Amino acid sequence: MKSFQLAVHTGRLKAVWKNKYISFPVKVKLYESLVMSTLLYSAELWPLTVTQKKKLEAAHHRFQRRLLGITWRDKIRNEEIRRQTRLKTLDLIIKQRRLRWLGHVLRMDDDRILKQAISWEISATSRGPGRLRKN
Repeated sequence: MKSFQLAVHTGRLKAVWKNKYISFPVKVKLYESLVMSTLLYSAELWPLTVTQKKKLEAAHHRFQRRLLGITWRDKIRNEEIRRQTRLKTLDLIIKQRRLRWLGHVLRMDDDRILKQAISWEISATSRGPGRLRKN
């Protein structure tokens, strides 16, 4: 469902990205407020794997290229794209959101369950069968 919503946003915004009368800083603000907010909705709570992070980062770069009107055939590196758009990597954005969310939790009253969950300790039980998950 989330990918469908994101596709609808980016499809509707295609005319905005190609419009030469809209300044580039306005396009970046629109991208941050419309696309990024949908893409990273409650991302501070996601347990992301490495492959999921790579897919999100690839989508982020694809959208930035679309903003600039650059195709993959132009052979421009992602670092150069990020420098031109002045946007951070998604990994850094998610880390910042997690820290901000942690700040909210730490400021909560002590009787709130989220605040209590931070100090919970897991009892020393043996791990179940199978190998560890990669995340």
